Amino acid sequence: MDAVALERATSMVTKPPLPGSSSGVTCVASPSTSNAKRSPGGAGHNRLTRGDFKEIVQYRGIDLTGAYKGLSGSIEYLEVLHDFDGSDPTTLSVPFKANGWSAQLAYVLPIKLPPFKRGRFEIGARVEEIDRNDTFPIPTAGDPNQSVTAATGVVTYYLREHGMKVALAFEHFTEKEDLTVGLQNATYDNDQVILQLTYRLD
Repeated sequence: MDAVALERATSMVTKPPLPGSSSGVTCVASPSTSNAKRSPGGAGHNRLTRGDFKEIVQYRGIDLTGAYKGLSGSIEYLEVLHDFDGSDPTTLSVPFKANGWSAQLAYVLPIKLPPFKRGRFEIGARVEEIDRNDTFPIPTAGDPNQSVTAATGVVTYYLREHGMKVALAFEHFTEKEDLTVGLQNATYDNDQVILQLTYRLD
């Protein structure tokens, strides 16, 4: 099972809201630069030699979160701008942008369940989309740089808060891309059902 997919699909049930309320806003805008020399094998070197270039990466994003009693939600957006100073003979050093967004909502029912009235039941949903590169088409369907969308529904039974819980998630996951380099439609579904049991010893 894909650990990253499992963490993403069940992320809305990791920390259920407790009685009370909270909210938050985070903004990110942080440029960074990296010097690298790329080889056909994918190796990277920090030392500058002929053919080196400077890659400038800027991150821009915002996320909003909030919780009131049993209801919680969040929405976030992030874009990453890649620009290049110089050129690299092994790659196309053309500026491109990656971006993604997600929104989720969860609700913990106000009912105390067994065992010992410590159990709680939660329902949640999440939608998200990631566009990894808006400039270059992918070589073939299933490429790691392919854009994706996902819609996830989760039900969770907390037997002992986060110490013991069972989560069942269904994810409608779509690998999407209008066209590959060979002008083929690369969109296909990759749905999954995930059952997760968590037990903490501490």
